Parts: sequence; C-alpha cells; structure tokens
Amino acid sequence: MVVAIGLFILYSMRMKINFKFSWLRMTTLGLIGAFNKGISGSGFGPIVTTGGLLVGLNEKATVSIQSLSELFASSVGLATFILSRVQIDTYFTIAIATGVALASPIAAVIVKRSAGAKLRVMIALTAILLGSFTIIHEFLK
Repeated sequence: MVVAIGLFILYSMRMKINFKFSWLRMTTLGLIGAFNKGISGSGFGPIVTTGGLLVGLNEKATVSIQSLSELFASSVGLATFILSRVQIDTYFTIAIATGVALASPIAAVIVKRSAGAKLRVMIALTAILLGSFTIIHEFLK
C-alpha cells in the first residue's frame, strides 16, 4: 500500500494532478492509518504522510500533522500496554524515545528548508523505500 501511494504521488506530480482538500478524505485517511497501526503496530506515519498529500494538504503541513498525530497514536498504544499490564521493555522504550528526541529537531530543519516539490519527492521516495524494505523483509523471513 505504501509503495503504491509513493508511486502514485510521483505519477500525480508528473501529470500535474492537484488534489482538493476535504474533511471526509482526511477522516478516512486517519481511520485507515489508525487501523493499519492497530493491526500491525506500524505503518501509521507513512500512510498518514503520503495520504495527506493525496487529500490536498501541502507538504509541510502534512509532515507536521503526521508528527503530531503520531504522538497521540503512540501515547494511546503505550497507555493500552500499561493498562493491560503487559511487560514493557524499558531499555527498548528509552532507546526509541532517545532516537526520536534526537532526530526530531533535525527533521524539523530539513522540512523547514526544503521546497515544496522537493519535499513531496522526498516523501514519495521514502515511502517507496520503506514499503519495499518491508516487502523484502517479509519475503526473507
């Protein structure tokens, strides 16, 4: 799904297809991203980021919205684990949180300095790579 969306974004840029924002499309995107996160534990970011472009948001707004919504999605997941009394790997959690804390300012600078079209291409190519790596990983299991 992520690979297909990435390819479609590149195609839509080449064909100069413009998407018009709608709350219905945005809500549907959020539900698809949340469902994917719920069943797989990942994939929320790539779906919401690429999908945001397809519902008519600009590149910088899309990245910002995804980052903020990921905070809420991850917080609900953590709360669910805590409430269900599942053991959480503290070291892994600290390592991930540290990585996010260090990478976030760098990502913010990259997004701020990137032009819209270049950022759109970077988002599409990243989605294609992430999706491809996931597919390859699943086949190698």
